[in-house]
Amino acid sequence: MVVEHRFTVAFAVLTWAICLEAKSVFAPPMERSIGDSIHGIGPQVTTGCPEVVYVNSTDGFIYTPSFPSFYPNNVMCEYVIQGPDNGTVQIDFFVLSVENCCDFVAVYDGPTTDDSALIKRFSGKITNSTSTLRTTKSNSMTIVFTSDENVNEQGFYAVFSVSSTWPTTPADQTKVEENLTSPFGALVSPNFPGEYPANADAKYLIGNGTAGTVVQITTEFFSTEGCCDKVYIYDDKTANDDNLLIVLSGDSPVVGYTYTSSNPYLYIEFSTDNNDEQQGFSFMYKIIADPANAAAAATTEVGTAENLHPIQTNTNFKALQKLWGIFA
Repeated sequence: MVVEHRFTVAFAVLTWAICLEAKSVFAPPMERSIGDSIHGIGPQVTTGCPEVVYVNSTDGFIYTPSFPSFYPNNVMCEYVIQGPDNGTVQIDFFVLSVENCCDFVAVYDGPTTDDSALIKRFSGKITNSTSTLRTTKSNSMTIVFTSDENVNEQGFYAVFSVSSTWPTTPADQTKVEENLTSPFGALVSPNFPGEYPANADAKYLIGNGTAGTVVQITTEFFSTEGCCDKVYIYDDKTANDDNLLIVLSGDSPVVGYTYTSSNPYLYIEFSTDNNDEQQGFSFMYKIIADPANAAAAATTEVGTAENLHPIQTNTNFKALQKLWGIFA
């Protein structure tokens, strides 16, 4: 009878813990609009949001918290881009992936979040209508990002520029050369997310030359003409057949697949023929410490919270373990 009583109590406690966990996991998302508090006490901006990064007085980039990893729950980040007088601001989203129903990006014309200044509010994935936005009245732009309490995605990475003389016709995208030296960022095919041009020749050098670093790129999106429009990835500063890592074309590259250099540089070439243009590609890149060096110095500590199954770090589960000990 004593054993049966202990089992009954322990089973009841286990049921209680599972119910609490299920309630936290499956609770419906809270509806919230831009400007609402994520804590219920008035509009607030989350501490620890990334700053606007200015490469120079007219160019820079912004990104969501923890990017390129997934953004956290319950954040509200506000980015105010300020350019020189007499200019307007253009922002280009190279990566955009936020929860479609409940996490939002809002872009405003000026240093304000008034509804009258709203240019566009959106969520979900990148599209032609959300890839490039521009102010018309101000030399500043405000971007607000909000997330709810569940479902995290990668967020966004966007570059901006300020100019008083925007071209009236699109720039020639058949010849592109970029040198990417920031610790992380994105590179996209010409005109992305629109179709790349025919007879394109694009070259991208990634890396800053720091000893002991390597470059990692991860496929975010990929679609090219399978036979004839190709991406060549080289483990070097230049195109060299001896250092060719891989050739990508068609729609076969798996989204999320990562390629890593063995030295501080990675070089990419993209060439197209004269027909069947498609959407192209988007890659995330990171300049990181060489994992081979880190692995040699690393030690694995068995039994820490980081090595346990996620439920074993849950407070309710730990309480259950203690109660199980009492009734055992």
